[in-house]
Amino acid sequence: MHNQIQELMNISEPSQLCKLEAGNYNNLHFYLFWKDLKSKYIASNNRLAIDVGLTKSSDVIGYYDQDFWPNCAAQAKENDLKVLKNNQHTIFFESGNLKDGRKVDAVSYKTPWLSQSGKIIGIQALSVISIEPSFTHETNGLTKRQIDCLYHLVCGMSIKHIAKTLLLSPRTVEHYIETIKQKMQCNSRSELISNALKLPVILKLLDPADKPRDVGIYPAS
Repeated sequence: MHNQIQELMNISEPSQLCKLEAGNYNNLHFYLFWKDLKSKYIASNNRLAIDVGLTKSSDVIGYYDQDFWPNCAAQAKENDLKVLKNNQHTIFFESGNLKDGRKVDAVSYKTPWLSQSGKIIGIQALSVISIEPSFTHETNGLTKRQIDCLYHLVCGMSIKHIAKTLLLSPRTVEHYIETIKQKMQCNSRSELISNALKLPVILKLLDPADKPRDVGIYPAS
């Protein structure tokens, strides 16, 4: 594995990502990404973009860890700052959750990202990952986080209120709602709410006898 990691880490420019977009290499599943000095994403492989709910690698530009995995964003930024401060390659064991609730465990190899003149302009990283499967049983193919958003939407919350409740950005919530509409083949938000009220998982959550739920409707497996 060491030789495989070294080969991957030899990639130093976003333009070289094309051969590694899938995020799979000799049975390794990984994220490749670059961030600037403020930990804003500059580039990644497709694997990272798709896992966080985007469409392609270029979509990550301008996002922060808070947008992708808010429960571990502070630790990720702290690790980035250690690499920048010490100006050296460092290995971190990182763990958190995607916004749909799935747990991600990663061994992250982070190193300073240098300009052609040798100036530090950010970090580049490779994270070998393991992600638990999505929970989709009796949920119409929706992930846990999508169900969270749909539940609060049915309850009458605005996008901003849902975002605040689930610790997401409004843009992320909008993305989830659009994805849910596609999965449920709905053309409007009113149609989505109407169809959501027919889903057993939503009806159960709306049952007054149930305990209140705000986030993490299903416990981690």
